[in-house]
Amino acid sequence: ERDRQNMAMIEAIPDQLMIFDSFARFVDCFGCEQEEWKIHSESVYKKSIYDVLPGSMAKILARHLEALFKTGSSQNWSYHIASEGDTHHYNARMVLYGVNKALCIIRDVTKEKLAEIEKEQTIKLLSVINNHNNVKSLLKEVVPLLEQWSDCSSIAIRLKKGEDFPFYITRGFDEKFVEQEKHLCSYKEKEGIVRDKDNNPVLQCMCGNVIQGRTD
Repeated sequence: ERDRQNMAMIEAIPDQLMIFDSFARFVDCFGCEQEEWKIHSESVYKKSIYDVLPGSMAKILARHLEALFKTGSSQNWSYHIASEGDTHHYNARMVLYGVNKALCIIRDVTKEKLAEIEKEQTIKLLSVINNHNNVKSLLKEVVPLLEQWSDCSSIAIRLKKGEDFPFYITRGFDEKFVEQEKHLCSYKEKEGIVRDKDNNPVLQCMCGNVIQGRTD
């Protein structure tokens, strides 16, 4: 009955639980089937962490296992793993568990970490905006921040000039593309700006769709 209760509590915990012996071998694991390693307790029993986990992760665990068994003090650390274009963040805690065993609890804190990063970036962006009163110098400092924040390889800002919205600053775009797409307005050689039935300028590409409300 007690074993059933303990198993129910373990299954209710959203964290990953791993148990190791003093030789850095797996004794058991829970909640790891859906994580990046996709390991099962029956398939890793008595296997070295180096034979199961990615090399970088195994080295970190081995270091903390050594410190735990040597000092008896709990170990706490944070780490991240990049997988398929995404980065996942984790907090880990390791404590002694019975005789010559260690219990490691790993929690996915990706949502919290991303919220923290976004908050820091927002504060930094607002600070930059508040410290400038010149558009050109402001944008020169803001664009790199937006590029880093969005993780985009190319970024551009258009400013309204007359009825058009030419590029004001570009980063990462090919010079030929910038020259071809510098205007949003359509132009005819003799007639000038192309207009719709309401005499409004016809703005091209996705930027024009956004400005004229042609998107959801």
